[in-house]
Amino acid sequence: MPNPSYEYMCPRCDYKTPRKYRIINHFQNLKNPCPDRNRLLLTDEIRDYVIQNRIYKVPDKFSKKESDKTKQESAVPLTLNQTIHNFNVINSMISDMESIDKIQMVTDYHGIRQLDFEDRLESDFQPKLHKMEHDEFIGGYYLNNDGLLKLVDGATKMTDDDMNKFNLMFDRTINRIKILSCGKWDSFLEEMGVKEVVRLLKSYFLDNYELYLIKHLHGHDPKKNRFLLRQHLDIYYTFIATFDLDAHVCTQNDKSVLGYNVKDNNDYYLAEYYGKIYRDLKNECKTSEKNKLKKTVTNIIKENTTHNLNTLNKIMLELIRTDHGFFNQMVEKKKMPLISNMVQGI
Repeated sequence: MPNPSYEYMCPRCDYKTPRKYRIINHFQNLKNPCPDRNRLLLTDEIRDYVIQNRIYKVPDKFSKKESDKTKQESAVPLTLNQTIHNFNVINSMISDMESIDKIQMVTDYHGIRQLDFEDRLESDFQPKLHKMEHDEFIGGYYLNNDGLLKLVDGATKMTDDDMNKFNLMFDRTINRIKILSCGKWDSFLEEMGVKEVVRLLKSYFLDNYELYLIKHLHGHDPKKNRFLLRQHLDIYYTFIATFDLDAHVCTQNDKSVLGYNVKDNNDYYLAEYYGKIYRDLKNECKTSEKNKLKKTVTNIIKENTTHNLNTLNKIMLELIRTDHGFFNQMVEKKKMPLISNMVQGI
């Protein structure tokens, strides 16, 4: 049995292993961050420290006594342990802040306006909508199951370059999905929140995609494969049926889709024809398959929320490193005494 003193331990989730390569894999090769049991952001410095020294002890909350001691020793150069300690105190402050307060601080600092989720979707999908409208996709535009999931993924993930797109959150404490709409955060129970995300994707892009497929199913362009068009329409209908959303064509008359009536004396032939196809597919869809797809979409949204929050924390940490004024604002918001020498030590 391995000696515990020779085990490597992750200071974030308390995972232990006697093998160095396993702790390296734990730090570097995980698809998602490990559980944050100790309210700790794993930095490269902390990872390297554990790999070299096996164990990094997470410091306790920064107390007033420690603050006074830090002030007395402000002229003394910081050791590696002090540097890491200061980092974790600040990281704890960041972690304790409400996510909405954090994104507000960052967007205010950069002087940018936070986009509503609907505004983001409209902006992100405009180029594709333009190409569909002008038939600029050579051979056609199709979304298979993976393509639809990637659509959800792309619409719910934030990067360092689009901080204004932090407009979707999964709040684990109350098991709700929050969506920024009209400048305020609407809160939904998990299942309803996922459905609302898909509904908005449908409204801002997928409704047009559905009509695009139907339009070309009745067109005469030899470059468009009717078998592929129908196959992908079925894939799409199965996708929206999983979330109990209706086919958009059912609300449209033939002229609005094709510019003419397919049948004389029937303005809604397409709505009736494709409405039946949709209902048949919806009835054929097995509950187990629907639950599996719902779980996949839900996990994408949850994982992207974790990614977005981690990105936001890193952005805040970098601002603290480069702008002491920003750090002072955060301390004021947290109602904590200013900790001298701390920013210098990270």
